[in-house]
Amino acid sequence: MGTIRAFIAAALAALILDAGPAAAQSSSGRWLDRNPPRNWNHPGMRLPRAPRHARPTPRELRLCGKPRAPRRAEERAVVRAGWQLMGKARRVGDVTIIDAKTANDGMCRPNGYQLFAFVGGRFAGTISPRIMNARTDGAAGGRIQWIGGAFRVEFFRYRRRDPLCCPSRKSVLTLGVGSVAGRPVLFPVGVRTTQMK
Repeated sequence: MGTIRAFIAAALAALILDAGPAAAQSSSGRWLDRNPPRNWNHPGMRLPRAPRHARPTPRELRLCGKPRAPRRAEERAVVRAGWQLMGKARRVGDVTIIDAKTANDGMCRPNGYQLFAFVGGRFAGTISPRIMNARTDGAAGGRIQWIGGAFRVEFFRYRRRDPLCCPSRKSVLTLGVGSVAGRPVLFPVGVRTTQMK
């Protein structure tokens, strides 16, 4: 446990200095090819606003159902920023992860989605430098594994010839949660890409 915390502290110091804006990252999953990826989060950053098309269409409401209503202060903040909640909030200790989307595809899969991290009720960052679409390279799956003071998120990796049903690889990103000047920040620790079984 102490080794993980020491590693996270050292990685946080290095990555905060290497932080770049989300716009500098690729619009595909290629940002996961750098180990560790450049940090797109920074202490004190604002919760990103959803794109303007985030309101569900009448067809989406009819086919996919109404978005979930917020229950916690963090969820209310995400909804105020224009996002639609999906799934349940995941919480370990004082860290809360909230999944939200802007739309659905024709099969009610999420489009324009992101995962938001809060620490002690304060926004700490996103798990990806860009919003994601289902069945595209760099789209996060639903699995989160908690490991001490960090957590792992699985991302689907598509090659050009992969069918939409079946990405050929996956990248598992480890993210740490730290604090700079009393402000929480989420940062990438490392990534491992392997072939899908």
